[in-house]
Amino acid sequence: MTSVGALALAGDSAVMKDCRARLLVAAQSAGPVLLEGESGTGKSLAAELLHEARGLDAQPCLAVECAAMSERDATALLFGREQPRRLSIFEEARDGSLVLDEIGALTLEQQARLVPVFERRVLARAGAPTLVPLRAQLVSTTRESLRRRVNAGQFLAELYFRLGACTVRLPPLRAHLDDLPQLVDAWLARNARLPSDDVATLRSPSFHAKLRAAPWPGNVRELFNHLEQCVALHRVASPGELASPLPPLDVERPWAEARASALSSFERGYAQALLERCEGNVARAARVAGIDRAYLHRVLRRHGLRG
Repeated sequence: MTSVGALALAGDSAVMKDCRARLLVAAQSAGPVLLEGESGTGKSLAAELLHEARGLDAQPCLAVECAAMSERDATALLFGREQPRRLSIFEEARDGSLVLDEIGALTLEQQARLVPVFERRVLARAGAPTLVPLRAQLVSTTRESLRRRVNAGQFLAELYFRLGACTVRLPPLRAHLDDLPQLVDAWLARNARLPSDDVATLRSPSFHAKLRAAPWPGNVRELFNHLEQCVALHRVASPGELASPLPPLDVERPWAEARASALSSFERGYAQALLERCEGNVARAARVAGIDRAYLHRVLRRHGLRG
């Protein structure tokens, strides 16, 4: 596999081989797929792989971050309206894929309106005289146990049992540390213009030993962000050794250039730590940091922490 979607799924361990096999089985079905896994395990990338494996490259692959929107915004985006006319994102996905990221964050009312979408492939657009047929392939993701939320009365059982004709759980990085060399190689393959010295250093046994000793609470996302940081700071270290987000000050560089570099490093380090603290929940991260959610989204996209 060479796609972007395969990036987080590299490795020859039995755990990853089984995960990839389950994804390929899911890709052969037209039914909805549920991707489970801790924050940072690569659920969004796995959804991209499903889209590609289903032969839908020419069609849209859209995603909704259910936890990052207000209730009003989520309702408008998911269900659209007739007057003034606004298509729902299910319709905008056409014959492609729609990924409902962290579907457990939706309200019970929104969940109830999704039941016919998953059961009969139709949507009740607000104000429309008839139901709207849908064609997109549906993928949902969750870092929480939806079954536990069902038992707690926080998620509708009638939706839960329709979400996953196929359910695939992505393993945490700590469960397949033997795959670290392949994951590093997969990251390097997506960053092919790196100097040869950097490539050799990131492939060295001593560096891999440092990686194996780390706990990786942010899983593969944290690993890839750490590799970016090592290259940016020209330092090979464990995540703990790079806890300070600021690089050494280089007074040989012009003030504006050095300031921009320090600010970029601070943003990346702070945003990464913030996401890990909030388990990938962008809306909660913005509240914790006391900043606007839209601004945080821009920071995350700027540093490749959210795709």
